[in-house]
Amino acid sequence: MDDRPTVLIVDDDVSLSKTLSDILEAKGYSAVTVAEGKMALEQVEEEKPLVAVVDLRLPDMDGLRVMEEIKKRSPDTECIVLTGYASQASAIEAINLGAYSYVQKPYDVQQLLVTIRRAWEKRTADRALQDSEERYRELVENASDVIYTHDLEGHFTSSNPAGSRVYGYTVQEILQLNIAQIVDPEYLPVAQENTRRKLEGLEETGPYELLTHRKDGEPVWVEVSTRLVSKGGVPVEIEGIARDITERKLADQERERSLERLRETLEQTVYALAAAVEMRDPYTAGHQRRVADLATAIAEEMNLPEDRSRGVRMAGLVHDVGKIHIPAEILSKPTRLTEVEWSMIKAHPQAGYDILKDIEFPWPVARIVLQHHERVNGSGYPQGLSDKEILLEARILGVADVVEAMASHRPYRPAHAVEEALGEIRENRGILYDPEAVDACLEVIRKKILEFPAG
Repeated sequence: MDDRPTVLIVDDDVSLSKTLSDILEAKGYSAVTVAEGKMALEQVEEEKPLVAVVDLRLPDMDGLRVMEEIKKRSPDTECIVLTGYASQASAIEAINLGAYSYVQKPYDVQQLLVTIRRAWEKRTADRALQDSEERYRELVENASDVIYTHDLEGHFTSSNPAGSRVYGYTVQEILQLNIAQIVDPEYLPVAQENTRRKLEGLEETGPYELLTHRKDGEPVWVEVSTRLVSKGGVPVEIEGIARDITERKLADQERERSLERLRETLEQTVYALAAAVEMRDPYTAGHQRRVADLATAIAEEMNLPEDRSRGVRMAGLVHDVGKIHIPAEILSKPTRLTEVEWSMIKAHPQAGYDILKDIEFPWPVARIVLQHHERVNGSGYPQGLSDKEILLEARILGVADVVEAMASHRPYRPAHAVEEALGEIRENRGILYDPEAVDACLEVIRKKILEFPAG
C-alpha cells in the first residue's frame, strides 16, 4: 500500500502537468494527473488526495466549480488553484469557496512546491487535531466522571452524559440549573470559595469534596477538580470534573462509626478496670479518674491533638492498675510505709506495664503507665529515664498525678492545700517536672477549667 501523500494535478497543459508530476514524485509525493474536470472528480472519489492543484481554465468544466465539487466530495482535500487568465476576483472567489491558496501562471515551480508542502502540512495538522478532538469527545462522552462547565454565576453551560447518570436529570435539564440547585447548602460556600480563588489567581488547593443531591433528593458525594477558562485573557467559565465517591464516603462513615463503637467499648473496659483497682483501696477511690481529668485538661491546654489527648486520658484512668498486685492492707495502711513496703509500691508502674502491654490500644498506654513516675532529672523510677527519654504523655501524667495526690487525703496524712501542691510543681519546674506541662497545669487551675477541691 502506497502511504505517500497524494497530489492530484488537474490541468489540460499536459507538458506542465508531466513536469510537475515528475518533480513531485522525486520529492516523495504520489502524483496523479488529469486534463479534465470530470476525470478529476472520478479520481477524487477513488484517491481522496491530500492536495489538489486545479487550473481554473479546463476544457470541460469551470475550474471554480471543479474545485467546489472536490471539496464537497472530499472535504479533507486542500485545493490550490492555478490562475493565468482570470482576474484577481476569481482567485478571491476560489479562496471563499474553500481553496487553501492560489498560484498565478506561469508559476514558479519552487513556489508551487512550497505551497503544496504547506497545504499538506496544514491538512496533516488538521487531521491530527480532528482525531484528537474526536478522541477527546469520545472520552468525555463515555467518561464515568461528570465533566461540566458553568459560568461565573454558577449556571451550567455544558455536561457530558455522566451528569444524567449521576444526578437523574437530562442534559437539557442540567443546562437550566445553577450549581446552587445541586450542591448542598452547607457545602455551597466551599464551591463558591473555589471559584473566587480561581478568579483571584490564588494558589490551587487541589480536589475538594462536596455533598450534592440528585433530582430525587438522594445525596451524592463528589470529589471535584476545576480550572478557570479564559477567552482573550478574560475569565468566562469554570470547567470541572466531579467524581462520584458516595460509596467510598458512606464506607468511610461506617468505618468511623465502627471505630467509635470500638473506642467506646475500649473506654468502658478501661473504666471497669480502673474501678476494680480502686475497690481495693477506698481511701484513693476516684484518684485515677481525677488524675485523668487533670492530665487531659493539661494536654488540651498544651494544644495536643484530640486523639493524643484521648490517649492521655486512657492512660490516666489506669495509671495505677499495677497496684492490684499490692496487698490491700499496705495500700490502706494509716502509718508510714516501711522500706520493703515502699519498694512494693514503687514496683506498680512495671506491674501496670506488664498487665497492659499486650492490649492493642491505639495509644502507647502501657509505656505511659510505665513512665508516669519518671522525672526530668532522671531521679524517678522504675528506669531512671530523663527529659525527652520520657514520653510527653507520661510527663503530663506525672504532673497531674503529683498535684492530685498532694491535694487529696491519704490514710497516712491529711490533704495538702492545692496551693501547696502547685508550689511543689512550681519549685521543681524543669527539675523534676516538664516545664510546659507545669505551665499548662497552672493555667488550667488559674482558669478554673477543672474544679479542684481545697486542701
